[in-house]
Amino acid sequence: MRRSARRYARYARCTTSDAMRFDAVRVLLLAALMGGCSSGGGEASPDQSDNNVVSAAPLFTPPEKPHPARFPIVFVHAFNASSTNDWSFNGVKEALAKDGHYVVLADVPPFAGTPARAAELVKVIDAARADFCRDVHPDQDSGACGAATKVNLIGHSQGGLDARYAASKLRNHRQSRWVRALTREPLKAARDGRRSRAAPGAT
Repeated sequence: MRRSARRYARYARCTTSDAMRFDAVRVLLLAALMGGCSSGGGEASPDQSDNNVVSAAPLFTPPEKPHPARFPIVFVHAFNASSTNDWSFNGVKEALAKDGHYVVLADVPPFAGTPARAAELVKVIDAARADFCRDVHPDQDSGACGAATKVNLIGHSQGGLDARYAASKLRNHRQSRWVRALTREPLKAARDGRRSRAAPGAT
């Protein structure tokens, strides 16, 4: 019992001395920092501060005159969203339209499943293609223009699932080539992967 008491007392003394040393070091560091901040008699001059700034090269250089997309861009919102609420593509349509792009914000049922939302998306796409021909190519035959017009689908969250479903499940012969988007190759890769798993050794 006495031995345990002596050990505890020794441990308490060591712990207390360590804490005191730590406090002393902390005070010295604070004093050094304060002295460094106050040295020089005031704030650094603009020339001195500029020497400490490290600038990085831009990731890309935007073109002086953006080239508009050939076909309309259709944005598809996420679950619990719309083209006007806080979860919408705020300011994106206006910014792209300023660069000459033809942009449509799709409105699909915010709380429905993907099949129902995709069915509504197809209607939006059909209307977007017709409006694009009327507004951008009024001199062309509407039927020929509509048949040649594709769309660029950009979806956020569930909107991406809706776009893929509409492109792969709901297209018929008339609409078989109206999607020009980045979903084609992933869908093709997924189909190829399923074929490879179904037929071992297939290439």
